[in-house]
Amino acid sequence: MSKIRKLKELFNQWNELNNQVGDSFQEFDFPTLREFREKQRNIEDSIFKILVETAPQELKKILPKNCGEMELGYNSEKNKFYFLMEDPEHKDEEELSILAITIDSDNNIETIKNFKNEFD
Repeated sequence: MSKIRKLKELFNQWNELNNQVGDSFQEFDFPTLREFREKQRNIEDSIFKILVETAPQELKKILPKNCGEMELGYNSEKNKFYFLMEDPEHKDEEELSILAITIDSDNNIETIKNFKNEFD
């Protein structure tokens, strides 16, 4: 299976689970909610693995070993996952600088320096 087809499938699975998470949360069904979130985390790990495999070499050098070391966001309008981390180039500065690495279902990868919440 091609990486793009696999990504599209993973994005669809994640979205379906996200809808189920919302339903479970409204019903206060926390055991089911935990189950869905665990499945989502596994999908997030798979997406991150594809990101690492296909990222440019300079980006691979700064990515952590696993997705759990980063904060994660999803923009449903843009159909993009955002992996957020402290920008290693600005690690020693007083003000926190966030580096966002995004991937969409077509395997387009980009970096956003000094990331500010685009979701507002």
